[in-house]
Amino acid sequence: MKERTLSKDYFILILFVFSLVLGGCIISTTPQEDPVFVWPNESKTFKINIFPPCDYAWYLDGEKLDSITENKFDYSPGGSVGKEHILAVEATSLLSSDTYQWNIIDAPALIWKTDSPLKMIYTPALGDDGFLYATAYPTGTGNDQSGIISLNPSDGSIIWGPIIPTGCSYFSGKVSVGANGIVYAEGDWNSCGNGILVAFDSTDGAILWENNGCGSSPHPRQIPALDEELGCLYFGSNNLCSVDMETGINNWSVSGHYYIGEPGTAIDSTGNIYFATATGYADQNPNSRIRSYESNQTFRWEKNYSGVYAFLAGVINNDIILVGYVDDYNNGTYDDLRLIAYDNDGNDLWSVLDFTGHCCCDDAGNIYVGNYCGNTICSFTLNGEPRWCSTLEGAIWVSADFVDNDGHLYARGTNKLCVIDTTTGEVDWYFDADAEFDNACGLTLDPDGHLFFSDSDATLYLLDTNLEYSVSAWPITRYGNRRHTEKSGSILALPK
Repeated sequence: MKERTLSKDYFILILFVFSLVLGGCIISTTPQEDPVFVWPNESKTFKINIFPPCDYAWYLDGEKLDSITENKFDYSPGGSVGKEHILAVEATSLLSSDTYQWNIIDAPALIWKTDSPLKMIYTPALGDDGFLYATAYPTGTGNDQSGIISLNPSDGSIIWGPIIPTGCSYFSGKVSVGANGIVYAEGDWNSCGNGILVAFDSTDGAILWENNGCGSSPHPRQIPALDEELGCLYFGSNNLCSVDMETGINNWSVSGHYYIGEPGTAIDSTGNIYFATATGYADQNPNSRIRSYESNQTFRWEKNYSGVYAFLAGVINNDIILVGYVDDYNNGTYDDLRLIAYDNDGNDLWSVLDFTGHCCCDDAGNIYVGNYCGNTICSFTLNGEPRWCSTLEGAIWVSADFVDNDGHLYARGTNKLCVIDTTTGEVDWYFDADAEFDNACGLTLDPDGHLFFSDSDATLYLLDTNLEYSVSAWPITRYGNRRHTEKSGSILALPK
């Protein structure tokens, strides 16, 4: 007996009847990711597949696109970086209508990306000459080969370095750069036989002077804090030293601190100094101490923390001092994390739990901070009241780097750079690097406001943004003409 089969025409008719009964016309769409990022000079095609034949209309940000009569739409971004759009298509059959929408974000262009022969350890400092200064070592080696370098952010080329001072086996200090064109960095007892402060000529890396006379200060490890109004900078560990920026000669030295200076140095708007030291790191349950001095070395106040790693996280509006507090290390986790606020006389103001580490603030004094090893960024008011929290999907070890003058926070974690609306906490756009970010190596703006950064594989990136730091954007702190000290878990100086 001949086998009976359903013809193609009957099959299509049955599908048509079912579609009329069930409603809906759109059976597939491309692209399927959400949101969809579209880069400058790029066109993205949005397409729907419809069955059975339906009437349809396209809408961009609520406005009907009458000129689009096909089942696809080619979108090209406008001139506003980070601007979000909604593209929608409505398909209508005899019995029902079906709507689909995409969230589109106009993302900045990648000006260039290059594999560098040198891997940076910390965030570079931007000089008035438009060049970046950093600590780096040749790829394929390690930190024990590091020295100071100068880099051109326009193309990622190395101008000079790595330079290792005579008497040091390597030089891995953090970097500041002054308006005088001098680059300042510190060496450690482990590589130089004692804590040492070195001044480099920014034009060629020539060593101008060395200071190894800050008492017994084996491990300074902080960012040299510059007070250009007084013409001095501060560094040290067991001793805190004030050093003349031009000659390297000590103005004064004061003892009474611990031997690791990495918890940080800061200067407030009146020139008061805040100096944090510790006997070890967070996983060693160390003792920590924070002292404050006037610029003439007069003692002001002291805070002691037993079995706690405490570090300076910032000096913000009204000279409020923020301190990160890390306690109760237990098999790779910390059970007691806090961000503590003091007034500039050392009086307790407030504290919040579970948040410490990299943070920054905006001109209104709102604070932005990530939880120590998680994927959440939260914002608090100057009084410590919560504003919002945002979870950054796909990111951990989140760091808040800086706020621009247009109301956006720039944060990173794992390999994701996120740009966040400071009012709502929503991510406006993001960029995925090829490899993870190093926690201590943050984002920098070049002289044209382009966003410069490096990943852990020594790949350098420059994004076509047009940004400026907000006036209070620290810890990437500006001094005068687009100059700032390096950003890490410790802090720096507040601009005058």
